Amino acid sequence: MGRYESNPSWLNLFGAGTAQHSPAASFYFFLFLILMGQARILIVDDNAKNRAICEEILMDDYELAHAGDGIEALEKVASFQPDLVLLDLMMPRMDGYEVCRRLKSTPETENVMVVCVSAKGQTSEIVEGFRAKADDYIVKPFSEEELVARVRAALRLKLTQDELKRLNANLEEIVAKRTAQLMEVEKLAVVGRNVSQMAHNLRGALATISVSAQLGLAGVGNPHDHFGRVERSAQSIVKVIATTLTRIKDKQTVEPEPVAVNDVLQAVREFLELDARFKTCHEKSFELEENLPQVIGVASDFQQVFENLIFNALDSMEGGARRSIKVRSYLLEGQVAVAVTDSGCGIPPENLQRIFDPLFTTKSSGTGLGLASCQQLLESYGGCIRVESKVGKGSTFIALIPVSKAVGEANPDTLSHSNLIPIGATKTI
Repeated sequence: MGRYESNPSWLNLFGAGTAQHSPAASFYFFLFLILMGQARILIVDDNAKNRAICEEILMDDYELAHAGDGIEALEKVASFQPDLVLLDLMMPRMDGYEVCRRLKSTPETENVMVVCVSAKGQTSEIVEGFRAKADDYIVKPFSEEELVARVRAALRLKLTQDELKRLNANLEEIVAKRTAQLMEVEKLAVVGRNVSQMAHNLRGALATISVSAQLGLAGVGNPHDHFGRVERSAQSIVKVIATTLTRIKDKQTVEPEPVAVNDVLQAVREFLELDARFKTCHEKSFELEENLPQVIGVASDFQQVFENLIFNALDSMEGGARRSIKVRSYLLEGQVAVAVTDSGCGIPPENLQRIFDPLFTTKSSGTGLGLASCQQLLESYGGCIRVESKVGKGSTFIALIPVSKAVGEANPDTLSHSNLIPIGATKTI
């Protein structure tokens, strides 16, 4: 039976004997336990007379135990599990300062309240007690009223700390569950976007097949030309479907491995060529610096980040008079950088500090998890995303991925900005 379960009527009285009880009921229940003497106090002093004085003052209100030196005190803490320790400082074998430091540095006992009780009354001596992380300090000789008041105050503080710790644990659990739910929503949103994009991309190919078939049946033009267009359109359809299914299938656990960022960007570009918004941009380019060192990671993670940044760029240019997008890869500060620059609407200064916050979005249909999840992915590799933006001019998002020493390390002499993309060192796709 637990230490607070010996009287079930108290549990039921405060609603704490049931599986579900409110934080308020729990708080007042444990306050009741303290006031009714259920708190445990360990009295530590090498002087038996001093221990007897404290025990006489507190014995009617609390459950007590005692120890005669520091070593015995640590042993008693483990077995007695006190809520509070009244701790003398000058003791044989181990002094009170060391006992306090050990209690406060151990996870199992760091929440035990420690009140130093000592004849050392100099300011420097009192400060030394607090430096050992004591919660309070009583100078001998003390009155009965002072001891009782200090003990009650310390136990009220412990009660509050314990309740806050419990509430924080509950809050963390709620946040974790809610985040998991939102991430599932984001996954479904990704599937939805891909399926919608696939349907959009199939329309053109299906229209070509339909028109070619009608012309062929009507005997208009060269039949071989019609068959050629039908065949190419069919191949395009197969490619669109295969690419989409590959992108939305459940990602299997993949071990990190050397990844060539430019290869990932090439795959992203091939997929973008199926996207009408990308194909109809007035200006679009991929400038990839050759001979970039590899990074360690999962290629699909990086692909997700790059595609998210590019699709965000396309979204920002929706309805714009002139749409321009540029994707670059290069070395920056010892990291592989991938920059996505658009000529979109730009980001207001008040939003720049919030764009990576989960759930923040300015899109009517967005979840606010895209950039947040991308930032989290790169941070897991030691990287990050930087952003530069000007309203009405456009934005540049830069994904930074640390170069792994295991697969190659950039020469620091090549990392100055003027040397990032020298003429002839990049290839434009």
